[in-house]
Amino acid sequence: MPDVSLASDFIIGFPTETDDDFAATVALVRHGQFKNSFIFKYSPRPGTIAIDRFADDVPEDVKRRRNNELLAVQGEISAANNRAMIGRTVEVMVEGESKLAASRPPTPAPPARSR
Repeated sequence: MPDVSLASDFIIGFPTETDDDFAATVALVRHGQFKNSFIFKYSPRPGTIAIDRFADDVPEDVKRRRNNELLAVQGEISAANNRAMIGRTVEVMVEGESKLAASRPPTPAPPARSR
C-alpha cells in the first residue's frame, strides 16, 4: 500500500524508561514516518495498573526534554510529508459532517448579486 499513512500515540517518560528506550522510540518514529503522532509526557493516573506497579522514576525535566525532542522529530517528518503533497490531487472519502460542524448554526448564504 504505497500511499498508506499511519498515525501513532506515544507516552514519553513512562516509569523505567531509559535513555536507550527513548532513543529506540526516536528511531521508531524516524523509521515509521508517521503522518501524525500524539505525544504526551507520562503522568500517574490514580486507579491505573502503572501507578500500582511502577514508581514514577523519570524526572520531570527529563520527560519535558524527551517530549520536546520527539515533538520536534515528528514536526520535521510532518513538514516533509506535507511538502510532498503540494501540487498533488488526491481522492478523499467524506463520511459526513463532523460533530463540531454539525453543532454550529448554519452559515447564511451570501446575498444574491443583481445583474
